[in-house]
Amino acid sequence: VFRINLGDGEVTRLTLPSINSGGDYLVALSTDKKHLAVARLAGNETEIIGYRLEGFSPTFLRKVNAVVKSLDWHEDELLYLKGNTVFSISQNTDWEPRVFHEGQTLISQLQTAGGKVFAVQGDLSNSEIRQYNNPFIPETQVIDELTISSPQRDFSGVYSKTSDRIYFLSHRT
Repeated sequence: VFRINLGDGEVTRLTLPSINSGGDYLVALSTDKKHLAVARLAGNETEIIGYRLEGFSPTFLRKVNAVVKSLDWHEDELLYLKGNTVFSISQNTDWEPRVFHEGQTLISQLQTAGGKVFAVQGDLSNSEIRQYNNPFIPETQVIDELTISSPQRDFSGVYSKTSDRIYFLSHRT
């Protein structure tokens, strides 16, 4: 795992403990910046391992019987995308998964920013970035959902962790 300081360009390398797996492919830093979650391929499964950043001691291991497509922290929950369903796990639920959002259409990417959850969804001919609300939040606290549509299929987003901005790619723009 490499950390790049955008202010001065300094690069720091963090070496994770070695585990016999098919390789690490997703990483997510917790909202409080104290934990790092790593998704590792293990055959037809994905192992999600949480580490304390100080000392890299493992704090949890969750096995998912599929290839996880996205991994990101939302408040004190770790969200991961399996198929068209976003699951959440947290210490409060003893790292047992619960459904955060179940999509009716293809979801290809999930990211969080500014206390909000966004996903890229769509088929091969068009895509959307949509904001999802946690179904466990009372209706009085629900904010209007955001939707950005694109007629192109090469659509992905990068979400700023320090400002209220979404940078997204649509047809090489």
